[in-house]
Amino acid sequence: MIAIPLTLAIIGLIGTGAFAGLDHKKGVLSHHDNQRAQDIAVIQEKLSAYHSTNQNYPIQKDETKNGQDVLKEALGQIPQDPSAASFSYIYWSDGHSYTLRYFKEATHEEVVVFSQ
Repeated sequence: MIAIPLTLAIIGLIGTGAFAGLDHKKGVLSHHDNQRAQDIAVIQEKLSAYHSTNQNYPIQKDETKNGQDVLKEALGQIPQDPSAASFSYIYWSDGHSYTLRYFKEATHEEVVVFSQ
């Protein structure tokens, strides 16, 4: 007779732990997405300063280099995506304007930022 309430209590504890784990993961993903937005703002500030000095944005001349490498060469240290294993910031420019792209980890939504 005591086995049924005990079994239900154990199942309830396991279920509660699973939901708590999901909430934690959502919190981490949301934190990463907020960090990405802040990182893009930092990169935009550096690009603006570069443009003020050089009258153009760093150009991606060499197709063998990705946008991250172009930014590092032109701007020096730039923020790295908080989940660098599977996400990154994508940059492209013809010198007159630029595009920065990244994906939100929580929703897999693409965010595109254009120069002004």
